Amino acid sequence: MQMHSKRACSLLQQQQQQQQLLQQQQQQQLQQLLLLLNGFARLGVHHDQVQRAYVGQKGTLPIIVIHQRPFGETLVFFVGPQRRLVKVLVPAQQQQQQQQQQQQQQQQQQQQQRRRRRQQRERGAAAAVEAAAAAAAAETAAAKAPAAAAPAEAAAAEAAEAATEAEAAVEQQQHHQEAAEAATATAATAAAAAAAAAAAAAAAAAAAALTT
Repeated sequence: MQMHSKRACSLLQQQQQQQQLLQQQQQQQLQQLLLLLNGFARLGVHHDQVQRAYVGQKGTLPIIVIHQRPFGETLVFFVGPQRRLVKVLVPAQQQQQQQQQQQQQQQQQQQQQRRRRRQQRERGAAAAVEAAAAAAAAETAAAKAPAAAAPAEAAAAEAAEAATEAEAAVEQQQHHQEAAEAATATAATAAAAAAAAAAAAAAAAAAAALTT
């Protein structure tokens, strides 16, 4: 029984401590809100313009956040030393601009990624087309190679025949030249013999004339 009673007492004490902590926190929040409400006029914010207000914490500093009704601005108050409120204005337009900038940056990044992927695909397709064209050209060249080799061989054979004919013509020309030289020598010999015969005939005629 004593153990149960001790446990019950400790549980009651814990619950009371928790309740006290909650009450203290609520009182602090109420004090902060009261400070904020009292400071609305000093800060240039009318309490009718407040759409929503709540108390939060930024790191170790408690903050009070107020959403204004007409302009949609957000006021953030840092509760500094000596319970002084430090106001930070975050306009809705600025928030929208920041969101728009973030969206634009994301869209630009996505567009750049799409553009890079498209360029990579186009480059890959162009490289594939070039490779296919090169392969086709190689196949065509390989197919034409035997056909191109045949005319070259024929031309080489014709050149060899022409060289043989040229050699034969040179030899014939040499033979003709030798024959012409021999005929010329024979004609010269015959002319000399005729001249000698004419001289002999003239001498015989002169001798006959002297004897008569």
